[in-house]
Amino acid sequence: MNLNEFNSLTDLFFYQVKKQNPNSVFLEWLNPKNKKKYTWSETSSNIYKIANVLKKLGAIGEINGLCFDLNGNKIKTPNDYLATTVLPNAKTNKPVIAISGGSYKAKAVKAAIEGGLINGLITDEDTVKKILNG
Repeated sequence: MNLNEFNSLTDLFFYQVKKQNPNSVFLEWLNPKNKKKYTWSETSSNIYKIANVLKKLGAIGEINGLCFDLNGNKIKTPNDYLATTVLPNAKTNKPVIAISGGSYKAKAVKAAIEGGLINGLITDEDTVKKILNG
């Protein structure tokens, strides 16, 4: 399998899920006070649940772990506990440049531009064409 065939890390993760023993360990905390282990099955189930919640809330993309909708408006999600993270504000005089590749991200990038989250973009030609042509 070629990595270029995947649209995102999520696609790659779910490709790997199919190849793994569902009961084998995917993640293990190394904290001595919390040695919790998560299997491939538990992890994929949790990712599906999170994806469904975000989809129902209208999430089209994320920046710094915070989600936004098709108009570039921040969406309140169950993961909004990150106290040190804020969505950027490109409505100031300072540059806010996103680096994003892959035409499958065009809707999210366009929403970030139109919503004033970013005012600069480094991307590939296919993504630019999809942003400009819909």
